[in-house]
Amino acid sequence: MNKTLKIKTPAKINLSLEIVDKLPNGYHSLSSIMQTVSLYDFLTFKLSEKSGENEIILSGNNPNIPYNEKNIVWKVFNLYFEKINAK
Repeated sequence: MNKTLKIKTPAKINLSLEIVDKLPNGYHSLSSIMQTVSLYDFLTFKLSEKSGENEIILSGNNPNIPYNEKNIVWKVFNLYFEKINAK
């Protein structure tokens, strides 16, 4: 059985953005004020039942966005799969 979830994700602009601190993991603590705008993307998630197999496939039409393990969405799902498979 294949299941699909499509989520509308609004764009935002940063009215204020300040880097507060650098964290031990290399990321930064931020302080910001954001405002959503009328632009948006869609994230589509497809779950198919293949025994014991997890695959993350990202795609899009912006050449400036990495659609591989450098993408934050890829990182989130990879961590999710690691956690559920560890049980």
